[in-house]
Amino acid sequence: GAEKYAADDKKRREIIEEVNRVESILHDTETKMEEFKSQLPQDEYQKLKEGSNKLREQLSNKDNISLQSIKESADEFQRQSLRLFEMAYKK
Repeated sequence: GAEKYAADDKKRREIIEEVNRVESILHDTETKMEEFKSQLPQDEYQKLKEGSNKLREQLSNKDNISLQSIKESADEFQRQSLRLFEMAYKK
């Protein structure tokens, strides 16, 4: 009854929050990617671009989002981008 509805509601809210968090990560990262494009190795840039596209695809599949998998993908993407931007900063 009401408990299940509340739990579903909570889960939906968590997913929405996570989607928003990931979208802002994507936005920040893509902005930086454009900014540093000339300093980034082309293949690394491509990999990151693919990562961001894959993440966007995951987000667009709203009815089928698993909180766990989107979190993991986002964290992996963030690690990848941080590593890349560190390379750019060091140049």
